[in-house]
Amino acid sequence: MDYNRQNYKMHGENDKSQLQLPAFNPNWINKGIDAECVKFCEALAKKLSDVDDEGNSGRNKVSSSFLRNIFGEIRRIQAKGFEVSKPDFYMLRPKVAYAAARAKTRKDSGDPTPFREIYNKMADQVKTASDFNNMVSMIEAIVAYHKVYNPK
Repeated sequence: MDYNRQNYKMHGENDKSQLQLPAFNPNWINKGIDAECVKFCEALAKKLSDVDDEGNSGRNKVSSSFLRNIFGEIRRIQAKGFEVSKPDFYMLRPKVAYAAARAKTRKDSGDPTPFREIYNKMADQVKTASDFNNMVSMIEAIVAYHKVYNPK
C-alpha cells in the first residue's frame, strides 16, 4: 500500500473515519522537521487512534503500549549512540513487523499497519546519526499526539 500520495484514503476505513494522511516526505528525515511533518505526525496519530474528523474515538485504536515499546527501544538506541547501535537499529525493523503482526491479531486492538509502513519509510532514509535523530523526533511526535487522542 502506498502512503506517498496526497489525499490517499487508507484501506479498511469505515464510513465514520475518513482521515487522510498527507504524503510522507523523506526530506523530514534527511533535512529536518518542518510544520508539514508535524501535521503528518498528528494525522498518523489520529489514524492510529481511530479518531474521526469530529474528534470521536473508535474501538479500533492501536494501543499506547505498542507505540511506547517501539519508542522505548528507539530511545535506548539513541542513548547508546546511533553509530554504536546500528545493528540494534537494523533489528528494529523485524521487531516492529512482529509487534504489528501480533497486535493485529488481538481482538481489542486496531491495525498498526500504517505505523509499520511509515516506520519502514522512515528507517529507509536513515543513513546518519542526524537522520536517526530526526526519525526519533517524528516518532516522539506520533507518540505524543497519540496520547492526546487517547488520554486514558
